[in-house]
Amino acid sequence: MEDISVLRYYQNTKKMDRELAFPISQSSLKNLLVHPNFYKFKKESKNREYKTAFSMGGAVDSMLISEEEFNKRYIVQDVKYPTGKGLIMLNHMLNNLQGVYEEELAEAFKKASYAASTKYEAVKSKFETQYTEILDVYRTGKIIITLEQHTKILAIVYSFKTSKFTKGYFDNKKYTIIDQLRIEFTFHGKLCVGILDRVLIDKKSKTIRVIDWKTSAGNFEHSISKFGYDFQGAFYHLAIRAWADANKLSKYILLPYQLIVESTKYPGTPLVYELTGEKIMKNIKKIENTINDLMWHLDNNKWDYTKEVYENNGIITIDDV
Repeated sequence: MEDISVLRYYQNTKKMDRELAFPISQSSLKNLLVHPNFYKFKKESKNREYKTAFSMGGAVDSMLISEEEFNKRYIVQDVKYPTGKGLIMLNHMLNNLQGVYEEELAEAFKKASYAASTKYEAVKSKFETQYTEILDVYRTGKIIITLEQHTKILAIVYSFKTSKFTKGYFDNKKYTIIDQLRIEFTFHGKLCVGILDRVLIDKKSKTIRVIDWKTSAGNFEHSISKFGYDFQGAFYHLAIRAWADANKLSKYILLPYQLIVESTKYPGTPLVYELTGEKIMKNIKKIENTINDLMWHLDNNKWDYTKEVYENNGIITIDDV
């Protein structure tokens, strides 16, 4: 039976872009949990958000797949990034690579709020001399990393592959290994999508496990709740269950979702964090509630407050804070 909320949303072209909601990802649901307006902002952002800082986790993920995959996305190059006003200008240009160059550079100059006495042409000349090479690289779709960052990436990958606690996840004799598995599935009639870092299928024991590579600069246990990794694990549990059923593996046992974590400060001691069944079930209920909230916001096109605040006429009880 067609889901009424989805059908109504698709038919109402006066509301926001259809791509705003579907397919639903775990990251978009977590954005909604931050705030409805944050969800809306992230979904409506048309430009890719470039930053001079790169994601260590993303680079490690690519290298774990293969060096070829890494080289498709990154280029190792020692560059000196600006600070202060120059950094503001560079970030604006990186976020508007598809715009008209002269117009975007003038806008970047305004955003940097230089003193009134500062000449635009002088700043433009200095900027182009120092940072054109960076812009040229990003126009190719690649991300620049330094030699120091590249060395750390290699150390983390080596640690994952050789540690006594984690090297077994690379045993392609024991497992059928699938990296970056994209799964589209439905949950309570809603189209969802998840991209799983690595899936390990053991045909002998008839088990399936989903693992996620993570890097951490501090207390990872704090990061689990802060970044909603337990929520993510429950979402991926739903995804792999649907995938297993669709691929005639419904009789396989789903082993607990695991986060394989390495320190970015002191590579060499990776740890394995495992999500319990109770935690997964608790977060599946949270996923269901969050999707219901999303449908409410889409149907009512209200984003300034949460559904609960709207329904309670702007009153928040102290117990909920």
